[in-house]
Amino acid sequence: MSHQRNTRILFFLFIIILTILACGTSNNVPAENATALSATLNEISGTVSVKQLSDENFSTAQNGFTLNLGSEVQTGDDGRARLDFSDGTIVRAGPSSHYKLKSIEASNNGTNSQLELFAGQLWVILQTGSIDIQTQLGVASVRGSYLSVELIEGNKIRITCLEGDCALGNGADTIKLVAGQAAEITNSGEAPQLEKMSEDDFNEWLSINPEATIIIPAVTATQKAIATPEETPQPISTPSSYGPSQSDFPLGINPLTGKPVADNSLLDLPAMMVSISNFPPVARPQAGLSFASFVYEFTITEGQNRFLAVFHGNFPLIKIPPVGGCDVRKNLFTKTATLLGNYVWIDLNKDGRQDAGESGLPGVCVNLYDLNGALLQQTTTDTNGYYGFNVEPGTYTIEAVVPNGWGFSPQNVGDENNDSDADQASGRIEAVEVSSDVLFWDFGLIPLTGSALAPDPSIKTPNNEIGPIRSGRIFYAALGRMYQSSCLVFAFASQEVLVQIPSCSNVTHEDAGGGSMMTIDRMQAVAEDNAKKTSNFDYANNLFADTPPANGVPANQINIFWAFLNQAGWTYDPSVGAYMRFTDNADKETAGILHPDTDRLTGQQLRFENFIVVLADHEVVKPTIIDIKVGGGEKGDALLFRDGQVFKIRWTTYSDSYEKTSGKRHPMAFIDADGNPVPLKPGQTWVMFITPFSQIEEKSPGQWFIRYFRPEGESTGG
Repeated sequence: MSHQRNTRILFFLFIIILTILACGTSNNVPAENATALSATLNEISGTVSVKQLSDENFSTAQNGFTLNLGSEVQTGDDGRARLDFSDGTIVRAGPSSHYKLKSIEASNNGTNSQLELFAGQLWVILQTGSIDIQTQLGVASVRGSYLSVELIEGNKIRITCLEGDCALGNGADTIKLVAGQAAEITNSGEAPQLEKMSEDDFNEWLSINPEATIIIPAVTATQKAIATPEETPQPISTPSSYGPSQSDFPLGINPLTGKPVADNSLLDLPAMMVSISNFPPVARPQAGLSFASFVYEFTITEGQNRFLAVFHGNFPLIKIPPVGGCDVRKNLFTKTATLLGNYVWIDLNKDGRQDAGESGLPGVCVNLYDLNGALLQQTTTDTNGYYGFNVEPGTYTIEAVVPNGWGFSPQNVGDENNDSDADQASGRIEAVEVSSDVLFWDFGLIPLTGSALAPDPSIKTPNNEIGPIRSGRIFYAALGRMYQSSCLVFAFASQEVLVQIPSCSNVTHEDAGGGSMMTIDRMQAVAEDNAKKTSNFDYANNLFADTPPANGVPANQINIFWAFLNQAGWTYDPSVGAYMRFTDNADKETAGILHPDTDRLTGQQLRFENFIVVLADHEVVKPTIIDIKVGGGEKGDALLFRDGQVFKIRWTTYSDSYEKTSGKRHPMAFIDADGNPVPLKPGQTWVMFITPFSQIEEKSPGQWFIRYFRPEGESTGG
């Protein structure tokens, strides 16, 4: 059976599975409209005792007994009990179990709870948020939906993940689990070991938890599909769609990107907004822009521009990638035929899945063979780990040349879009059928014991800093209000500007190096300190979807002209699925000659999934002070560039029902002519503000030119 036909079969199977899961999660455990967080014992059978924090001894438990924080529950050899959380979450304890309720707290992402397991076994059916179960050997976590944890004779912990995102970790390592996987720790100093759930595991879930009868058929079907790829290939994940309301973003999905985050707790921190310099040119390349959810670009007069970067859900960090044994591909991919690709990444936790926070590996040689084993093409991965081939429809083999001391990740774990496809022994993906563009043939690489790759020697190791940071602008008042409880970081401002913009943390005003730098440790400390003041914020106001809107026209290249000595560009790379940024040197001798714009923290070229041009009125307060009218109650035209296309859209800061009720602003919304949300591509967004009378022109098919025209009275610097 061909791989393509198998893919179609499993795709329909996967849709059925998703439908079953959706029914299970919506009908299984209805959430209660509780106004206070609580946990109550029910379904008590056999011997069950409880001890509140203030009690010296255990006493017999009764149905309806509410636990206080610090309370402990014990079950006898014949005992069982169900703990019901007010958010609808269920925790069942088996016989001979002993646990403590340590915490139960509300957050923007739902209810977060902690239990400590001293003996026995717990089953968790999570309704919202997360639960961490601590033991003497390690910590088990679940962030939606079904997890069991068993402490065996005090020297082994075993968990099963029936559905959702689970994890097991200790001081040695932390591994993530998906539906149908199990893991064990047999010694607190050894890393957890991953395996599949057994038939006994499934039967145990059924005997204890009636809710599992809906989940198990879907999980076992997926396990069978993965185990027999020749007959039933992996499913293709369904296109994602999140937003525009906060309730539309599941736990762990960033409302400013529509993408998963590596650490869910960072979504509890309000946004950090950093004023980053682009002039003088010595500021380039900047440090940290590639980690921003949104970047706003705007004039600061005299032909110069500046960036305001919004960080939410992660912090910048030094991430100079190693090189995979070959030259790094510097040129962008140009599509001339059917596209076959796409990604080689460093699988940090060795689970065979592409997780948030795991980076691509540049400089890996990738070879393409025909059915007879003849070498057809060779390429290498680019600075972000992507590769691509132009091919005719047919059947091929793709091979990644593994660097010395490295191996391949487990093959075919999870869905086709986010796994590693290579055979672990050969490093090849065999019998790849191509009839249209396909971008999910990926290679996960893991370092073997004691091995490592050296960082790219052409990239200077940077300091652990973000910046350069320059002065505040009056325009920040409107942007700051859009991001509730956010922390604005800038260096100095004129007095008339300073009194209007919010101030959270300042750095010294320096000209050397293009501005001051802020250590990332300080940035994180400032964010955490700011979070203590408030945790009530909502940044969800846009729709993120894999499927683009209709009626787009080609847009492969965008050239930007701010001034003769300030030019930039964006080029769409179809192998990456994003726009790559280029900039000039602001030098008379090389004016208009663009080169890749990189992040000094990573050495990698800036890439953004969305580039948006916002046309908004500019008010000249003074020749060198420009306010851009995007505060509340404003709207206008915009262009959205995504997926190699451009779409005419609208932007608005008109108040929605949430804003009218709460009195708090939302980030700018992007809509169509009828007021419906326009889907941004999941990923990062770069927004450029220009005057409504600026030049926007399609010079030739797919080639766009944007020239900023200044408002009357803006300083030219002459």
